[in-house]
Amino acid sequence: MRDIDLPSVPKFMVSFDQSSCLETPNIDSDGQPWFELGTIDFGETGKLLDTVKSNGAKILYATTWLESRIEEVLIRFFLGNEEDERYMFFKHEVLEASGFSFSFKKETCNKLVNQFSLLSGKDKEKLKKSMADIMKWRNAFAHGTLGYDGTKGCFIDFYQGGQQRLELDDVFWDNCERTFTTAHELMTKIMQTVSSALNK
Repeated sequence: MRDIDLPSVPKFMVSFDQSSCLETPNIDSDGQPWFELGTIDFGETGKLLDTVKSNGAKILYATTWLESRIEEVLIRFFLGNEEDERYMFFKHEVLEASGFSFSFKKETCNKLVNQFSLLSGKDKEKLKKSMADIMKWRNAFAHGTLGYDGTKGCFIDFYQGGQQRLELDDVFWDNCERTFTTAHELMTKIMQTVSSALNK
């Protein structure tokens, strides 16, 4: 299997230190003024951006997988284990319909967890926070603008209830891994609880 190369030019911004700029511009041979803003090592910066884009794609893919786990919980809760015509209709015509968004599925799942005590108190809060963070990150990487700061490194700006910025450092990536792992572990617990109730 080969690695594909698709045309994509992500929105990208680079910051610079204004204090390093000359107060007066240089003048080129045509008499045009210009300012020297410094240099960027696009070799090293390019590697960082490649890692960010790869990690962002993993976040989008992992969120899709998590959404399928939520769908499975909803199907099992409402229709049981029987994979019949009703199951297939509910899965394809209701859960996978464009009007049944990830946000709505997430909220429905959280309501089921709370209403029917599918998780313990602490786990309920962990699930709610994990899902909220994952949705925020998904939105950031689907709609945000990547940037590079010469002193702080990579970041992504996005809008969610106001302008926000995520600093894309190792602390952030470690938190991503922990949060996705927690969410999947909790979804497994929910599935086990639902399955146990169905088998009684």
